Amino acid sequence: PEGFRPEITGSRDHPIFAGIEGEWPLLLGANEVIARDRDDVEVLARLPQDQGGHPLLVTGRHGEGRTLVWTSDIGPHWLPNSFVEWPGYARLWTNVLRWVSNAA
Repeated sequence: PEGFRPEITGSRDHPIFAGIEGEWPLLLGANEVIARDRDDVEVLARLPQDQGGHPLLVTGRHGEGRTLVWTSDIGPHWLPNSFVEWPGYARLWTNVLRWVSNAA
């Protein structure tokens, strides 16, 4: 499979992107979803337009909590080994856990 490179659409200053530099590796797939159009929803990354432009990484809120959606895999299926071995992979998921738990 050819794959696609995620497009960062949110602010690179978002805590989820802290310490993640440069271009992201290719992904092999993602679920096709539509993000809600609300003030508390932010699409941080999406598929390229030629792949449908669907949201990939979306943050939001529910009550007092934070929510996050990642529409691909977190392991080697839609994420090839090059993504899992990418130095930004561990940083991304550490940042996600910190942000969702409101520690960031």
